[in-house]
Amino acid sequence: SSLHLSHGFRIVFTGEGRFDASSFQGKGPGDLVRRAVAYGKKVFVFAGSVEENLPVPQGVEVVAISPAHLPLREALARGGEFLSLAVKQIVRRLEKDSGAQKNPAC
Repeated sequence: SSLHLSHGFRIVFTGEGRFDASSFQGKGPGDLVRRAVAYGKKVFVFAGSVEENLPVPQGVEVVAISPAHLPLREALARGGEFLSLAVKQIVRRLEKDSGAQKNPAC
């Protein structure tokens, strides 16, 4: 089945274990990012780790969910916890931003 990005929503969430330059070379998350941006969607990529200084298209925010100092074994074991926390933070921020747009300060 194909995901139709042309209508119905403004924000896309996706994820990958490590988001790096190879993510844009035929992998699903990179392809989804490209397609979503082409349709003017805001994209959040959640990843266990992220390549430093990775260029991403405008409208894309990449969120490293695991603390950089954490050993890989522990990061993997706690991945669900870290993902949940990161998504909750983004959703709260989006809700706050949405409320500010509906009720602009005078």
